[in-house]
Parts: sequence; structure tokens; C-alpha cells
Amino acid sequence: MNKWIRHGCIFDNTIYDTKTYQCPIITPNIDDTYTIYYTSRNNKNMSVPSFFKVKKDNFKNITYIHKHNILTPSDQGFDSTGVLPTSYVEFNNKKHLYFSGWSYENGVYRNAIGHASSEDGIYWTKTNKSVLSDNTLSHGHPFCYKDEDIFFMFYGVCIDSKIIANKKEYIYNAKYAISKNGEDWDICGLMNDLTPKNKEAAHTRPSIVRVQSDYLMWVSVRDYEGYKDKPPHTYKLHCYKSKDLIKWQYTPEYNFLPDESSCWDNNMVEYSSVIYDNGRIHMLYNGNGFGQTGIGYATLDI
Repeated sequence: MNKWIRHGCIFDNTIYDTKTYQCPIITPNIDDTYTIYYTSRNNKNMSVPSFFKVKKDNFKNITYIHKHNILTPSDQGFDSTGVLPTSYVEFNNKKHLYFSGWSYENGVYRNAIGHASSEDGIYWTKTNKSVLSDNTLSHGHPFCYKDEDIFFMFYGVCIDSKIIANKKEYIYNAKYAISKNGEDWDICGLMNDLTPKNKEAAHTRPSIVRVQSDYLMWVSVRDYEGYKDKPPHTYKLHCYKSKDLIKWQYTPEYNFLPDESSCWDNNMVEYSSVIYDNGRIHMLYNGNGFGQTGIGYATLDI
């Protein structure tokens, strides 16, 4: 069986000092580099994204670090307390990011999905309202996949809650929508093959690649108890396989788990981004602390 090879943490506070390095997104450039978008926090603890670039043949060779935010929260509305991109697509000669917008109402944080576009990847224009009319309490962490002329969006939704240690913990499932233009979406329903089981509380932040005739998806999975610092209840990355992007089969041989011998991703691994290139899957992911310890890199020959 092919195994993941870990290459360590490639971007943390020893390289660029910021509060978090959440939800990396790998995007190919026409030259010999990848652009990697990620999200930090500003001095008001709001989520704000930026990016850096690495060589395609060596992810530890960082060629550029952008030192400004590319998107900022709105004064009011669905993204008034944070903007967290989780998906990148190119179409209509533009670059597109789909993001979770954070808002805070009556003591509760909520997510909704927004969209931003750019011609150069530096200056972005974002929507002033959510792109999905989903009436769930919270929905976010979208991943958009363009398959020929159809756009698929996979995202997490809050479906339930439990009181754990006198605190309300939310349970999330995956949902999907389709579009013909990447802007107007029809919600199709829950992804029942990813329904949380037993003590699981989340299947979130999907990332998908196509390998020959199969689609492979990695999702972040955690329990509703002990998920901050008690493996195996913390985040791990589970793999699913599909032929049509609708029906999914759990494929545990490609799971990616915390590394007990590590000091930075021994408690959890989560929020992965994958890209397939010449027989090899490249994965970026976060480790301990939901992104506080940096961005890691791993490869799988398949």
C-alpha cells in the first residue's frame, strides 16, 4: 500500500510571524511556483487572508511572502467578523476564491459562504452577501470543483448540537450544491455518505482531486468531546472515493493521521488542500491548535 510521506512544517512563526496559518489552499501558477493562500487573525482577532509562493519542486523554497491582507471583513453583514477562504477556482479569465464569512449575533458565531474574484491574485473584489440561500444555522468551509461545464460546491452545515461540559457543541455534516456559472447555486442536499457516526461531530473543509477515473476527497473529521487536545478525538483527515462526485465510499487506506513523534502535528491534522501532479498527490494541512503551529506538507504517490 502506498503511504504518505511527511515533509514537515513549511510555514510557521520562524518564517513569518503571525497569529495563525489556517486553511492553506494550493494554487498552480504558469511558472515554476505554487501560490498558497492562508488565513491569519488581525489585531481584533478577525480572520483575514494573505498568501505566499513556493517552488513546485521544493515546497520549503519560499520565493515570496505577501505582507498585506487580500480581503478584509465588512463593516456589517455575513462576514463582519472574519473572511476565511477555503477554495480556489479559475474561470472566465479570472481567479476566484470561495470563503467562509464569520458573523457574531446574540452570543453565537455563524458562518455563510461568500465569493471573491481577481484578475491578478492580489487585488480582490468580494460579494456583499452570501452566495447560497441555505437556511441552516451555519454553513461554511466550501470547496468548489469545476467538472467540465458543471460546478460542484461541497460545504459543511450545522445539523444538531449537544451540551458537553455545560457548553453547546455543534455537529456538522457535509452538503453539496451545483451551478452552471459558479455564481448561481442549486442546493442538492446532504452528503449522506459522510454523515457523522458515533461521537463524530464534523466532516468539514473538503478538498478534492481527480486521479484517472476516480475523485478523491479528504475531509477534516473530529469528535464532539476531547477534540482540542485528546487524540484520537481530535481532527484527522479521512479519505473518500467517488466516480461521480455524488456517491462517496470511505477509503481509509489514504487517511492522514496525527504524527505521535512530532511536536507540531501530534495532536491533530486538519484543513487540508490537495493537488495532483504527475502521479503524486501534494497535500498542505494544519497541525496542532487549529492552525496556530503552521502549515505542513506531505506527498502520496498513487
